Amino acid sequence: MIARIRRLALGWVAGAIVALAPIQATAHPHVFVDYAVTLVLAGDHLTGVRLSWTFDDLFSGLLLQEFDQDRNGALSASEARRIEEKHLSEFKRQGYYTTINLNGKPVTVPDAREFRASVAKGLVTYEFTLPLAAPLGSTSMVEVWVDDPVYYIAYIPVPVPPKTQTVGPYSVDCKVIPDKTGVTPDLVRCEIRRR
Repeated sequence: MIARIRRLALGWVAGAIVALAPIQATAHPHVFVDYAVTLVLAGDHLTGVRLSWTFDDLFSGLLLQEFDQDRNGALSASEARRIEEKHLSEFKRQGYYTTINLNGKPVTVPDAREFRASVAKGLVTYEFTLPLAAPLGSTSMVEVWVDDPVYYIAYIPVPVPPKTQTVGPYSVDCKVIPDKTGVTPDLVRCEIRRR
């Protein structure tokens, strides 16, 4: 009988230790964003990177609940301005979660301009431009990726049709480059060539 009580007591203690042991938390996204990149060119300069972020249905619903004051399922200019005032300043502190390389060299991410917020099929999209003033050579390579390093937000790049665009004397060819290792985020790589 005493042996049985000891086994039960040991079993209870072992179970309590396992139950109270800290569980290793792993980061996982709570918000999913499909993003697209469009380059803005003027003359012989790259003048900006235009980003479009479309939020998942759950987060879009939360945004509409907070900012769609008239409950019409759309965002008026004043409602979009409230979003810009609240969210863009938060994104600015994080560098808009965006990294830009031009010809292999990092570019300082400037303050965003031309913010718009819209709704289509219940999904909220933010659009904004990160202005640049980078001269273009005969061939230039631009890489853009958006990433939340703590993995609260999952940013997924999507292609912008058409794949190849003509802008003045340049052709711009952008494609999504997936990271096969899973170590770094997928990115958008654009090659700009003088025609």
